[in-house]
Order: sequence, then C-alpha cells, then structure tokens
Amino acid sequence: DVADSISAQDGIIVLTHPYRRHKDIESVKDYVDVVEAFNARTSDKFNRKAAAFAKKNKIPVIAGTDAHFYFEIGNGTTVLDANSADDIRRVILKGGKLLCRKSPFYVNILTDANKLVKKFFRNG
Repeated sequence: DVADSISAQDGIIVLTHPYRRHKDIESVKDYVDVVEAFNARTSDKFNRKAAAFAKKNKIPVIAGTDAHFYFEIGNGTTVLDANSADDIRRVILKGGKLLCRKSPFYVNILTDANKLVKKFFRNG
C-alpha cells in the first residue's frame, strides 16, 4: 500500500543501506526504484552487496551520506546533471555519478554516545 501511494504521487522508492538492518530485500525488490549502493556509514562489505543486488536486478543506484554530524555531509553524494525537478527525477531513475568517501570509523560511537546523553538529560 505504501509503495502504491508513493508511486501514485510520482515519488521515488529508495532502498537505503539494504544490508545494514533489513532481512529480506528480495521480497521488496519489485517495489524499489533505486538502491543506495553506497552509504558513507555502512561497511564496505554491505555496500558491495547492495551494488551487486542493484546490478543483478537492473536497478539504478545512488549514494548517501547518512550524516549525523556536520563533518560527514557530502561523504556519499549522487551527482545529477539536471536543470529542473522533472530532470532530477529522470536522472535519479537513470542513475547519477556517485562520489563515495567513507565517514570516519568513530562516527557510530559518537552517535551512540549522543543518544545516551540525550536519554540521560531527558530522564534526569
């Protein structure tokens, strides 16, 4: 139902970091327009698996930063040669040029620490 609603609104369904927490991506492949084949916070192994999944299923790919901190912005970027909203949609569905730079190894530790601090001060 969600996929039908997104499609009815001319939205694009992106499968983000498919191997990081998702269990059965094969079951959703027919609903997916684009696969995030590079995520700056995802392991090289999972990024390679995502790229292979997209290639096998002939699904265009994008890159994502997944930034939680300012210094991560732009680590995973999809360059689109587009001049309008319609162009952006068309180019995304065709696949853009990916610029891929991994976030530092410690960003997930910082994110977890940030969550703990927020929880402590919210409850304290």
